[in-house]
Amino acid sequence: MSYDEASVRWSPAWVAMWILFSIALVSAAFLVPFWSWLTLAGLLFGIPEAIGLLKHKDSLPPLTFVVRRYIPRYIWFPLMYGAFGGIFAFWLGIAHPTRWAAMWALLGWLTDHFTVTYDG
Repeated sequence: MSYDEASVRWSPAWVAMWILFSIALVSAAFLVPFWSWLTLAGLLFGIPEAIGLLKHKDSLPPLTFVVRRYIPRYIWFPLMYGAFGGIFAFWLGIAHPTRWAAMWALLGWLTDHFTVTYDG
């Protein structure tokens, strides 16, 4: 993160919105049909993300910037991959979605670990 990005004061309400919307979308993936979830994702992710991308260095950042500022890579990548794996298995009716989530979380950690090691 560049110094300029770190110096921008973000709206606490906007950051809180991202947290709530992210939790809602991951939770909803296990509660509603895929097409309903996709509509919900368009509203809760797509619209705020588009707003966050309109202007650079304002108080309304896109989700990626919020994640980068507040969550370390070694935590975020396993969480993101694990959620993807669990949701994917659930939607496709694959047995043991928690095992899929764990396997994908491990892949997320490995991706982060080796990317950082190779880039370093």
